[in-house]
Amino acid sequence: MTGTTLWDLVAWRAARTPGATALLLHGIPALLLEHFALLGSLAAYRRHRVTVAGGSTAFYALFLAEQRKLPPGQRLLPSLRLLAGGGASMPPGLSHAVVAEPGCQLTHGYAMPEAPMVTMGDPHDSPEHLATTAGRLPAGMEIRIAPGTGEISLRGPAVCRGYLDEPDPFAPDGFLPTGDLGHLAPTGHLVITGRLKDIIIRKGENVSAQEIEQLLHELELPAALPRGATLRKVLKQELRERYGGGRDAPGRGGAPGGDLSG
Repeated sequence: MTGTTLWDLVAWRAARTPGATALLLHGIPALLLEHFALLGSLAAYRRHRVTVAGGSTAFYALFLAEQRKLPPGQRLLPSLRLLAGGGASMPPGLSHAVVAEPGCQLTHGYAMPEAPMVTMGDPHDSPEHLATTAGRLPAGMEIRIAPGTGEISLRGPAVCRGYLDEPDPFAPDGFLPTGDLGHLAPTGHLVITGRLKDIIIRKGENVSAQEIEQLLHELELPAALPRGATLRKVLKQELRERYGGGRDAPGRGGAPGGDLSG
């Protein structure tokens, strides 16, 4: 293929309706995989010179892990220009590592079965926005952030009309509560901070499970535990070294309470 552009060939792990419709409308060639396993798919990716691949945080990590097995300077997929996906929170460090090592752009978005397109990162966004936000709204979609709780509600043409044989989930003004938490940056980028129900209450403090998961992604843990050590002890020591302080700092129970409280 010659004169190809970013969207000339897309690897699509499942023919989901919104994605498949976009491919058909714009005449984009697609590589459809009946079952995705990265090692078994690499030959097809290379043969068809895939430029865009979809997935989620776990898929980004898979690409990065395989890239790190190669000698410096050798790219896993030389034709790959963009990884795009959503469906789970993404640690900023993972985004930066994918850009630096596999050498492709990474755009992450936010959606759900009730609204298959809410926000999406733009390849022209700044590296910081791409790493720390879920992108901006497309035309016609609206987001409302509830005061106090930070719950995200949605309204727009991409939102479903309701659930079969279930009570009406919508607010009187037509917004759909999602149960997700977040806020809008001044630039209009959406920052997801957790789930309304994924809150750990410890000694009166509200702790976001998502922030704990992100922190664990960032910690540098040993490949094997020292003799007599437990994972809990190693984590507490790592947190103390990272944030400083004594027995009760950065937070009782080994959690940086000031940073994780809701």
